[in-house]
Amino acid sequence: VKVHDKCFWVAETKTNNPTTDVYVLGTLYYDGDPAKWKLEMGSPNTALYGQIKSSLCTNMQKALKNSNSDISKAWTGCSLVKLTETSVQSKITLGTKSLDPLQTKNNYAFLYANIRNSLQSYSSVKPSNYYYGRVTRVSESHLLTPCIAALLTTFSALLIITH
Repeated sequence: VKVHDKCFWVAETKTNNPTTDVYVLGTLYYDGDPAKWKLEMGSPNTALYGQIKSSLCTNMQKALKNSNSDISKAWTGCSLVKLTETSVQSKITLGTKSLDPLQTKNNYAFLYANIRNSLQSYSSVKPSNYYYGRVTRVSESHLLTPCIAALLTTFSALLIITH
């Protein structure tokens, strides 16, 4: 059962394949330079937004494939969470069964560092489309509030059941 998609809790999908979401925050680059902001970039209903999502996700997957890790084998999807003039945030979904146990040891810290290093190294290739030129953060959540709300809901349910 998926408790909350904004929290770092393993989710059981319909195919019984546990997944985890990893959020990436950074600066959007295009062809070697910070991307020049256009108003339609911020609207999910525009062709440009779709192009950015597609090339950003493709380049993130390529970056993980080019690294020496097996993270790319765990890749199940990618989405664009938020795009502003100053930053871009995306979500990578990984199948936990495909992750190397060493990657997930110590609260996934090694996994996040590996993803960040892979994306940052790939930026030196300077692909001729959208990619992360600078990675600010790789983490299990982009919002703390939903996690707290989900925890409180779960805790409240447990209190009701036990009393």
